[in-house]
Amino acid sequence: MQAWRRFVKTVRFGEADHVPVVLLGTPRFYASLAGVRLFECLHDPCKMMEVQLSAFRKFPDVVFIPGCWPDYGTGLFSAWGGRICWADNTMPSVREKYLTSKQHISDFHPPDPHTDGLMPWHLETLKRFVARKAEFNGNLHFIHSNGPGELASYLWGMDAFLQDLYFAPELMKTLLSKVTETVIAWLSAQSVLLADCAGMLITDDLAGLMSADMYRQFLLPYHRLIREKFPELIYVLHCDSRTDHVLSIFPDAGIDVFQVGVTTNLANAKELIGRQVCLMGNIDGVEVMQRGNAEAVRRAAEKCLAQAMSNGGYFLSTGGGLNEDTSEENIRVLVEVAQSKGAYS
Repeated sequence: MQAWRRFVKTVRFGEADHVPVVLLGTPRFYASLAGVRLFECLHDPCKMMEVQLSAFRKFPDVVFIPGCWPDYGTGLFSAWGGRICWADNTMPSVREKYLTSKQHISDFHPPDPHTDGLMPWHLETLKRFVARKAEFNGNLHFIHSNGPGELASYLWGMDAFLQDLYFAPELMKTLLSKVTETVIAWLSAQSVLLADCAGMLITDDLAGLMSADMYRQFLLPYHRLIREKFPELIYVLHCDSRTDHVLSIFPDAGIDVFQVGVTTNLANAKELIGRQVCLMGNIDGVEVMQRGNAEAVRRAAEKCLAQAMSNGGYFLSTGGGLNEDTSEENIRVLVEVAQSKGAYS
């Protein structure tokens, strides 16, 4: 629990003993670390729980967010009626877009988390996790959802969504309003089961794929609405697309932590918003953490600390989620660098 207390103190810009290591765990990472087929974890909630517990026990000084979580990938979009595709050792997906006409956007109703698609299965799995909460070493504090932009782009198609921000703006606002209603209902359903949750993770890569004016007009109001519905939770926004051009707007969304993607300048983020929002990132999760050796990890970690640790409010992390075959050694190097080079006097 010491790692979790360090996390909370840093979120509040308090004086922690050193920079915390905070990593976005993924099912493919947990399964590969434990030497288990991903397909087994996805079809057995107990196995899914055990591989995550194994990682938490190996790295007690790391906070994993959203922590122990049922993750079925884009299979959750089955709640809108999409066909789920399963393949060995990959996450489930819904390949065809669900919304096929502009009239469909106007007519459809947001799904019910308790009855539709894989959502009830996700909630049942979460219920099993909560029953063993004491075993998770502070790694069961978060609820999670795809963000409004991410959901809208999956349902309507990314190219169509970005184009129709210009050609059919009112229709896209209708779509964003409905998917945000879904996000809030989905987070609420999780929070009922995880009654003492302390944070929420929203993943929305679309924020970096539009201009600053378009982000302010289309996504900011809905990111802000999520904050208003859950004012007491630590709000972590993940966006691993390039966001230098929208960084200065993110504090207006009410977020507490921003996970900085690899293609975004961490030093620039620190200068622009580092006194308003905690930053998390942005080591390359593929070239450095997955494919690199210990020395490459050390150099990248030290560079991030030099750019962002001053005055607190920083978490040493990757620029996105952990990938399969990321080695134990590379994660241990992160912890060692955070403790030695990231110590605060």
